[in-house]
Amino acid sequence: MIHSVTDALQLAGQIRPISQSAPLLDMTVVNSTQESWRELLPYRQVAFERWERATRLQHNISAMQLVDAGFEEVQRILERMRPLLLIKPSAEQFERLLSLQKQLQQLQPSYLQYPLWDPMFNIIYPRRRALRRRFRLKAVSLLEPKHREESLQLLLPGADGPQSLSLQLPANTDPSRLAQLINEQLAPLGISLNVENQQAVFECDDQLWQQLQGNLSLSGQGMRLPAGEMHNIRLEELLDWRDPREWRFDSPEMLRQTRAKLERTARRIEHWRQDWQVQKQQVTSNLSQQLGEISLPPVDACFGSQLEALLAQANIGRGHAEDLLK
Repeated sequence: MIHSVTDALQLAGQIRPISQSAPLLDMTVVNSTQESWRELLPYRQVAFERWERATRLQHNISAMQLVDAGFEEVQRILERMRPLLLIKPSAEQFERLLSLQKQLQQLQPSYLQYPLWDPMFNIIYPRRRALRRRFRLKAVSLLEPKHREESLQLLLPGADGPQSLSLQLPANTDPSRLAQLINEQLAPLGISLNVENQQAVFECDDQLWQQLQGNLSLSGQGMRLPAGEMHNIRLEELLDWRDPREWRFDSPEMLRQTRAKLERTARRIEHWRQDWQVQKQQVTSNLSQQLGEISLPPVDACFGSQLEALLAQANIGRGHAEDLLK
């Protein structure tokens, strides 16, 4: 029995051709069938476009529901921290604050392997932006003007092993111009540089940041760095006030500042959750409309039954649909 087109082609090379005096099919019927198939193609394309829009909306709803549940947990942790910040904590309360702070840091929900928010509780899905890290080099001042030109040798980790880059810093150049030159030379590596309070602040994505820690080396010519051997450079990550890792509890003043940051964070999250409740109604209504256009089951039906209904409407199988969507 022939099970596939491949089997038919293999047999065609083994069996001698049969002489044929008349066509097996009426060519009028064949042409009519081909024409009908061409007329159906636009409708199938429209069905897939509607299905794609409905699927995207479903993914957004699912992701935002995870964000909402995660923010609810954040609010519970902030509520437990609030009374501990009103007075100087005892040793036991201090340990409790550190534990709650660690729980905030560990809340990192994801959807389809994409993170939903960054360390400052900014939602980054569905844009799927990579997490960004800001840092500076400790004990090295690259923007300090010097009376002689200097060439710095930078050693960075790479996918295929360490890679070397030569930074050319001209003499008698102001910090803003030096920052521009360094930024242009580091841009191909995925590192950017900005000037903040006359200091060089670098930025890269989270993956590169993990590789750079403990693996960044520099050598100079005696101006900004000693000449000769490579020196391992320590990196200091710069944390925003919205990042719980930046919150401190060591003194009454730090407790007061942390309490203010906590309240501002709680208001941001509550505001987002209120907006989401309004948006969810609109998005769900839009999704129901999209599903209605392609004659799929309502929103509360499982996604598998919706997909099966669409495939039946388009008269194709799941494997064929996956190939078309690649």
